[in-house]
Amino acid sequence: MSQASFRVEVDRPADSTARLRLRGRLVGPEAGRRLIDSAGELTNQASRLVLDFAQLEVRDCAGIGSIVQIACASRSAGRQLELTGMNSRVRELMDAVGCFDALGPEPRAATSGE
Repeated sequence: MSQASFRVEVDRPADSTARLRLRGRLVGPEAGRRLIDSAGELTNQASRLVLDFAQLEVRDCAGIGSIVQIACASRSAGRQLELTGMNSRVRELMDAVGCFDALGPEPRAATSGE
């Protein structure tokens, strides 16, 4: 499980929206830091941040922690956060560890067709 197998691709589908497409394995603190840094670079550039989980294979506690950190920073900055493309396994893992409780009523979480 190489941490190098995790990538974050950023695109801007609209002026006020930045989408981070998570690819590969979000495992370990280094991958989590890469995700947090990518989201942090967009702090003043977008009022809406979308985390796209459609190509995410694996996640551990460090990865979940990074998502919670991004949610807290987004909330503090007044930015809308949306989680998309979660398959049922990812959704169940996040629910089991209380991630959705920590995130509060926002962000919106859309599930993929899987």
